[in-house]
Amino acid sequence: MFIDAEVRSYDAGIVRHEHPFAQIIVPIDGVMEIEIGGRGDRLTTGVFAALDVATIHDFQAPRNRHFLIIDLDEEVLTGNNALALGLPFRRRVHPLDPRALRFLRYYARELQDGALPDPVRQQLALAGLTLLAGGEPSATPRRHASRMADAAHWIEDHATAGQPMAEVATRFALSRSHFCELFRRELGRSPKQHEIDARLARAVELLLGSEKSVSEIAFAVGYANVSSFTRTFARRYGATPGRFRNGEK
Repeated sequence: MFIDAEVRSYDAGIVRHEHPFAQIIVPIDGVMEIEIGGRGDRLTTGVFAALDVATIHDFQAPRNRHFLIIDLDEEVLTGNNALALGLPFRRRVHPLDPRALRFLRYYARELQDGALPDPVRQQLALAGLTLLAGGEPSATPRRHASRMADAAHWIEDHATAGQPMAEVATRFALSRSHFCELFRRELGRSPKQHEIDARLARAVELLLGSEKSVSEIAFAVGYANVSSFTRTFARRYGATPGRFRNGEK
């Protein structure tokens, strides 16, 4: 199984190529013009591309701009249905969920600092791909899209407090059931799952960027006990928090 990531810059000229692995392109601070299968698109800081194995593509990007590139082989996809189904290989280009963007920008900074050992870099790449595959926002504006986007941001900012969803719904002038229905329709997930994902993303930051113990991190991100935190984390990332921190699977 092959999965790797790095932050790249490109010359200003047009490049055409293909590669024997899939590739995810996430702009960090630049714009990329890209043509995939004869269709031209523009990648900005709110849009990412998913290129399937052996996809011919032309692209051009300004010098000194930065892009997070995640390469993964077919074995990663065949071994993870959520990634294979959730990454937009058929649509190729797709809006970025704000939560995923924050995590991937953090990851890109860590890559640029050059302090991540290979196993940790791979674990974080998989975590980023999981967010991209699972955090799909609505592609077309709807009546409640803006309000649900605000709700998603509020949940992210208060995830560690464990606010009851009935109270969150009231904050946005909705009943709990209507709020959950709208949230799932607009963001493709329940508000509770969104809260859990935000907690886990914060946990990853603390595991790799602090000296806090696993139990301290569990309580810091809103879990009442360490075992519940460990089970939830392991289901999402395929490793316990301690093994994840050490770059193990």
